[in-house]
Amino acid sequence: MSNNLMSNRNENAAERGFSLIELLVVIAVIAILAAIIYPVFASAREKGRQATVISSYSRVYAALGRYELDHGNQAPDVLYDYPPSTVTALQAANIKVSTPPGLYPAYSEHDASIFQDPNNKVSDKTATTQVFVNGLTADGTLIKSPAKVDMYTFDALDVSPMVTGDKSIDDTRMVPRYQKAWTSLKADPADPAPAGVTEAAYLQQMAIPGGTGNGYVTCTTYHVQGYSKVLVLFRSGTTKTVDATQFFGAPAETSDDIGAITGVSAATFWKYTPNGY
Repeated sequence: MSNNLMSNRNENAAERGFSLIELLVVIAVIAILAAIIYPVFASAREKGRQATVISSYSRVYAALGRYELDHGNQAPDVLYDYPPSTVTALQAANIKVSTPPGLYPAYSEHDASIFQDPNNKVSDKTATTQVFVNGLTADGTLIKSPAKVDMYTFDALDVSPMVTGDKSIDDTRMVPRYQKAWTSLKADPADPAPAGVTEAAYLQQMAIPGGTGNGYVTCTTYHVQGYSKVLVLFRSGTTKTVDATQFFGAPAETSDDIGAITGVSAATFWKYTPNGY
């Protein structure tokens, strides 16, 4: 009789299954483990994406060297390429356009992926955004495009989102990150140099010189969101992961005009530019 009673109890327990309390406990444990593990995986994934960009920087830098070797130590106008409409618009504005204007495809081994960023959600290679660009006339005079021109948005090394805080970006507003001729601390070449910066030093601001030199080539801001990091390729060929507020100054960028930045600490910003790096 006792054996039958034990058998009935086991069958009843099997039919009953887990209680609500037991299920809630299991779910709570899983949620706690997920909360612990997810940030670790997210951080590891971000580190992997940063490593991908840095690897791409090395290839871009090598391509840049090959381009300059073929063009009398002159840097390309852009790293990737201009859309055809931009070439037409810049030529109409008396801005000299190099041939080819960028490294793709001849100097980048026909690999467009090195100009992308894993955190950039744009995969359509034909998608464009409009930004102001600076350039040089045939006689070397600095000139700004009179209107915004098209740039490929999948190309994170030539354009990337505006930084709006130490850990945030506005991906609806894109700004140039590389140009052969940059004047990043003021909106227009005719504007006076920022306080504490000489006119001669200003004219070198983020300009990509031929051959070796100081300053940086480009950066990508897609890693600022959540991680506050800007990945930078320097003219020396070195790369760094720099805190966004340290790189841009505070309160960071405030305009999608050609690098028109208000409220920037010149001393901080120039730490990574030809004048101070």
